[in-house]
Formats: sequence, C-alpha cells, structure tokens
Amino acid sequence: MHLSVRQAVVATIVFLSSLITTVVAYDRYSPIAKNTTWSKCPDDPTFLCGTFDVPLDWTPGKESRGKATLAVIKYPATRERKGSLFVNPGGPGDSGLGLVLSRGTDLSNRTGGYYDIVSFDPRGVGLTMPRIDCFNSTDEEQQFWNGTVVYQSNNGLEAKGNFTSSNQTDPDVVAFWKQEPEVDSLLGQVGQLCLQMNGDNLEFVGTAAVVRDIIAMADAYDGDGSLVYYWGFSYGTVIGAYLVNMFPDRVGHVVIDGVVNTLLWATEPSYKAWAYKIQDTPKVFQGFAGACAMAGPSGCAIAEKGSTNETITQWVQGLMDAAYDYYKGGGTEASSALIRNMLFQAMYNPTGWPKLASDLYSLGQLLFQNGGRGSKRGLPSSDLLGLETNSWLSPPGFGPLGLRKKKTNPVARRHLDRLGKRDSGVSTYDYASQAITCADAVDAGNVTTSDVFGEILLASQNVSEMFGPMFADAGFWCHKWPSRATERFTGPWNSTLKNKILVVGNQADPITPYPGAKLVADLLGEANAVIVEQRDFGHTSLAEHSDCTFRVIYDYFANGTLPVDESICGTNQVLFPGSPVTKLSLEYGGSLDPQLNPNVPIPHPPGSELLATNDNNDTTKYNIHGDNSTLTALENEINSLKSTRQTLLIALGSLGAAFLSFLVATGIIICCRRRRSKSGSTYYIPTSNRSSYFHSNRSSGAYSLVNAPLLNQDKSVSGHTTPPGGVAHHRDASHGEDAEAFIPPSTESTSTGSGRREGAYMDPYDPPLGAVGGSSYGDGGRGYSGR
Repeated sequence: MHLSVRQAVVATIVFLSSLITTVVAYDRYSPIAKNTTWSKCPDDPTFLCGTFDVPLDWTPGKESRGKATLAVIKYPATRERKGSLFVNPGGPGDSGLGLVLSRGTDLSNRTGGYYDIVSFDPRGVGLTMPRIDCFNSTDEEQQFWNGTVVYQSNNGLEAKGNFTSSNQTDPDVVAFWKQEPEVDSLLGQVGQLCLQMNGDNLEFVGTAAVVRDIIAMADAYDGDGSLVYYWGFSYGTVIGAYLVNMFPDRVGHVVIDGVVNTLLWATEPSYKAWAYKIQDTPKVFQGFAGACAMAGPSGCAIAEKGSTNETITQWVQGLMDAAYDYYKGGGTEASSALIRNMLFQAMYNPTGWPKLASDLYSLGQLLFQNGGRGSKRGLPSSDLLGLETNSWLSPPGFGPLGLRKKKTNPVARRHLDRLGKRDSGVSTYDYASQAITCADAVDAGNVTTSDVFGEILLASQNVSEMFGPMFADAGFWCHKWPSRATERFTGPWNSTLKNKILVVGNQADPITPYPGAKLVADLLGEANAVIVEQRDFGHTSLAEHSDCTFRVIYDYFANGTLPVDESICGTNQVLFPGSPVTKLSLEYGGSLDPQLNPNVPIPHPPGSELLATNDNNDTTKYNIHGDNSTLTALENEINSLKSTRQTLLIALGSLGAAFLSFLVATGIIICCRRRRSKSGSTYYIPTSNRSSYFHSNRSSGAYSLVNAPLLNQDKSVSGHTTPPGGVAHHRDASHGEDAEAFIPPSTESTSTGSGRREGAYMDPYDPPLGAVGGSSYGDGGRGYSGR
C-alpha cells in the first residue's frame, strides 16, 4: 500500500473513532455500583454472570475520572465454601470469562470444590469496558495492514538458516534490516490510532490497577480485609506477583503457574525480554524432535525408520529454508515466517505435537515435491492454521508485528452469543496485549526500532536460530506506544506474606522459562514461597498431565498443605501415540522397563527407608520416591555408590556395636527386656511409580536424593537433620501389587492401599484437565508428599 493511501485510512479511522461514544452503552461517568447482581449465565445456569464497577483511576481523589465496568463470572463452590478463588488465564489480553466458561468445573474440582471460581475480563479486554480497540471494523484493519511487508509474508519476518551469520553484508541479514524502516513507521501509526480511539483509557489498563480491582472484588464478595485466593497462569503470574507484594497481609492461598520474570517485566526495557523468554524454546523443540523420532513413522508423520533427533531437526530446518525460497520466488501458500509461527505455537502444548507433525508433512508435500513449485492441489494457509487449538492454554496465532489473533473459544463464544455480545470486538487482532504490556513498561527513553531489530538478531545468533527471528513479543511495540499506566509497580519483591504461596514452573517452558519461577520464589524467600518444578515440556503445568502436580495444587487449596521446597514432579503425558512416547521414555531412550533398557534405574527394593526431616518448626517433611526413574543414569550410579558406601559403614558400625554389647552382656544379669518400638507407618511404594518427589536445597541447588537402604537416622542430608526415630517406609505384601503410597500431611498418619490399576488417576475427585480433551496418559506420575 502506498503511504498516501494508508494516511487516508488513518484519517478516516480517526474521524470514525470520534463517533464511537455515541453507540457504546457504557457510561464512564455514571455512578459506581457497589456490588455485583449475579444472574444465571445463558445456556448454562451453573455459571453466574454479572458486572463489577471500579474506579478507572485508583489514585486517591481521582474518582471524578470515571469508572470501569468489569465483566465477571462465577462458578459457585460445590462444597463448604472457603471463599472466592480468582483465576486469570494470562495473555495479557486473554478473557477470564472464557477461562471459567470452558474450564470452571475442572478448576473447581482441582481445588476441592471449596471455592467460588471467579474470574473477569481485565481492563481493556473482552466484555469489560472500556475495551481497547484500535480500529472500527475488520475491513479498516485489513485495509491498513494489507500490502505491508509484515502482512504479505504470512504475518512475520522472513529469515533463512544462515540468518545467524555474523557478516552484516550477508544477503539474508541485509534483507532483514531492510524491513526496519517500514516496521518503524507502522508501529508509530498504529500507536497513534490506538491513542485516538481510546484516549486516556490507555493509562488505566496496567497490572497494578488490575490487582486493586481484585482486592475490591474480594472485599465485596468475601468481606472487608478478607484473605485473597488466586491462581494465575502465564501473564497471570505477573498479576499474582504484584498482588502478593502490594498486599502481603491479604495473601491467602496463591498459586502462580508458568511464571513470568516480573523483575524483567517491570524494571527493564520491554524489548530486551525476548532473548530471555525463548531461552528454553529450543529445548522444547528438541523434545518434539526426539519424541517424533522415537515414535517412528507409525506415530509421527515426519519420521522415517531410523530417524534421530538430529535428522528430524535437519528436516524441519530444511523445510523452513525451502519455504523462504518458495516465498521469495513468488509463492503465496507458505513462508519461513508461517512455519516458524506454527512451530512456536505448538511448543506451548505438546498434546498437539502429532498434529504439528502432520501439518509439517503437508507443507513438505507442497515445498519438496515438484521441485518446490507447489503441489497440484495447493495448500491453503488456512489449513495449516488449524494447528491453533481453542484451548486457553495454547497461544493465539500471530498477525502483523506479533499482534495476537483473538482466540476463538467455542464454549465461551456460545455463551457470549446468547448474551448478544461477542468476545472478539470489532477487529481481528488483539491490541489489548500491547496496551497492557506497554502500560507496565518503563519509559521508552532513547530506544529505537533499530534497537529492537538488533535484539532480535542477537537472540537469533545467541539463543535460537529457529525461534529468534520473530517479531512475536508485545514488548517490541513499547518504544512507540504513546501511553504508560498511571500506576506502575516496580517492587519491592521480597515482602513478608501472611501465608506461603506456591510457585510452579516447567523444566522446559517455551515462553516462561523455569529461572523466572526460581527468581520470583528466591526473592520472596523460603519463608514466603515454595517452588515446585514439573519435569515436562510446554507452557504452564497443565501443558502435560501430572498426577503429582495435580495433587500438590489440590492439597494446597483444599487443606493448606505444601510440599517440600524445590520438589520435582514428573509427568505421564503421552507425547506421540504408538509406543507410547512419554517424557520419561524420551529421557531413557526407549522402554521404561529396567530389564529391557539398561538406562532405566532399578526401583527401590522393598523394605527401604525414606528420610524424614524436620524444619525449624518441627514440621515433618517427607521425601517420597517410588523409584529413581526420573533421575539420570549417572545420578543413579553416583547414588548407588553412595548408598553402598553408607551401607558398608553402617554394617561395620553395627558389628562393632554388637561386639561391645556382647562384652557388656556377659557381665550383667539381665532382669528384664525392653522391646524397642518403631515409629512411623508402613507403605508400599509401587515399582511402576514413574513420577516422584525429590527435594533439593535452594541455596546449593543439589538434590537431596533418598536411596535405599538409608538407616543412619543421625546423619543430615543437604542441611536437614533427621529425627532420632526416623520414619520407615517399606512394602507391605498385604497391600497387593496395585496398592500405592500416599503420605498424608500428619506425621502420625497410617497408610491405606488404594487398589488402583496402572495408569489410573491418583485423584478420586475428577480426571485431570487434559483428559477433557481426550489426551492419553502413560504410567505413573503419582508420587507425592505434603506437610
């Protein structure tokens, strides 16, 4: 599009935006309603819908600036009510209404049914007013973007394999930099359009204001000064981190899951976050490639007999390079940017990897057959975009300059349609993500679009050749965004909290790497936060099923019990059908049967004892291992040697003690005998348990691995001293092969056999979230301890 034409479109949109207030029912300056009038949501009376008014500006004395009207939803508690549990799906820009409408029942079951599951569309999002829109119609929006370099290439930047060349005269690097002037102009124009459409409303969508909204709702729904219960995912963890540090005395049970580095979010230039965010994305892709190779041609569409991780990676990289050449040669059905976006989206949700492989295979048919000239039938890009799922866990598709396509959740859409409203607004893309991200961002200073392009280049060279060349982060817009929030929270991040919170992070998360969770937990300290690492791929703990993590979160919300700090939960999600391939089988290169695969460690033998440790408050902590299947072979070898050495030392000590006892006994007349009683409970740890807890010392990072036999109860492991009596955990044959240990929080508890078959859910309350979507699960995933 010629610049003069685009300028004409901008002028038209600015004119039309001045008329928007005449057709919107929302009245910014009407009186604030103090409470929510709940009514049954259309189509499903189990959900309650309503609105909640809050001041636009929470600054004292600024009430005259008007109000925001939040769209709220509630799934009532099914058991004795403990309070409201506020949930947020992330984004920023995702709908809380959509989350509860599609997953409210499941979230209630996951937390015991004790809470009203409450959510809302945050400021600027969905049905909440005022809403952030930058165009009056999809036609205007398309007319603006059509013809631009970022729209023609299937919504992304084009880059080839040798994009990582340090030679700035390389043709591909030069072509990348040639896009910078147009991108710079587009960012500036869209920012002004958004300012014209929204005015000072852009100032009121920051995260600090959202936190104050939650506090106001908690006061209204649960009583003034009540404890706040919260579960946030992804960007929702920013809300959670702000919440606990802004209002530490109001913290009830709070879980932040898939944790954003809030220090980076709030205190550093936003464009610098990209390289940090994607540091683990290559690990997730290697998980995909390895699992695909292991599944073979019967389970993965792009695998062949004898495929390896390396050959799958090379094939995908070759596909991207072929798409680059195809697009540069005039093709319209594929580009390197399209494939890169597809891959990036799929890394969020490993349950979609079989479909990703199928889509990549279809692209291969287009690009590799007929000399890259395209297949006879062709392949519409819309077919490939079917990769995007409707789950709120999955990322949206990307549009021009990383704009997020508005999600289409069929369940939420049906409800909202019956309300006579739509969650998609008047445009294809979601500008609220940019508005919220940049509202929280530090001032632009002298940052330029050239700095942004340089950061993308550095991320491509130093972090990920495959995922670095993407304009996929809302933070890339902030140096051109015309507004910042009236209140921006920048710390402190180490507040003393009323109650401990639970921090959950994945071992390999494509957008919120585990170090972010570790940082937030470390800033709060062990007195205020407990962190759990889930050993899986994908974004948030719900990306792959884990009975272990399920139980941790259930017990925290239902009973207030927390696991040992820095515990590790395994997963039992099937990644590819057939074998089946799971995270653990991928780690060990095949079968999980130790008799068939020498890489798999032999489980704990019956009769082994596990370590019990006391903290300063004499609260017992249990470290439970059904087996060592989530450890590496080297770790197990080391642990085996340590165990053998300790056993020998114990045996020698026992012989010496026995000899001394014999000498004493010969000179003493025994008047009576005392039987020494053992404390603790008897358990059977099934050998099939493939997901267990481990405890690691936060300061050292070394795992305190408990191996059998461990009899000396006077020694300490990783700084924890065991009580004199110890706690014995061993097989009880009366429980049978299908029994499984669950250690209740109480140190005086006794065991009971569960009688569950292999692969059954640990939790009697409800199947896990992934089961709703028809996902299948492998064995295990059931080790758990609480305190």
